[in-house]
Amino acid sequence: MGETQDYLVQKEIQAIKFVIEDAAPKVFNLVQGMCKWLSEQMKDQNFGKKAMSDMAQHGEKLMQIPLKAENIRDFEKIAGKHGVDFTLVQSKDQCTVGFRAKDTDKMASAFKEYVSSVVSKEKSKKPSFDDKLKTAKEIAVEKLTEAVKEKIKNKAVGER
Repeated sequence: MGETQDYLVQKEIQAIKFVIEDAAPKVFNLVQGMCKWLSEQMKDQNFGKKAMSDMAQHGEKLMQIPLKAENIRDFEKIAGKHGVDFTLVQSKDQCTVGFRAKDTDKMASAFKEYVSSVVSKEKSKKPSFDDKLKTAKEIAVEKLTEAVKEKIKNKAVGER
């Protein structure tokens, strides 16, 4: 009876090997095809920064939001992640972001994330080395002037 069980186990193992050897290339081809299809779909979704002429070409109303010019790169990353089409109009220190009115929901979520990232950066902003040096210098000057005043005061008291 033990030989029969061994024989059955061997036949089951052979059957499993056959299924795996037969199915593995098919599954691999299926995964490759899905990856190819997905990459083509992503190419079709061309969103992100656009020229003003491209945005205005569709005849849709553009909404605008003013931003500081120093934070533009952060906004571009977040807007691209949310799939928002936008255009930038820059002046010296101000930048205006224009986006299609149909993208208001996407833009609202992107702008909300952008604002929270800017606020968190402001909170975690460490003072620069120059700022630290400046404050240390001011403290040293204050202490030195106090020490000089104290010496002068002591001299004046000692001379009387």
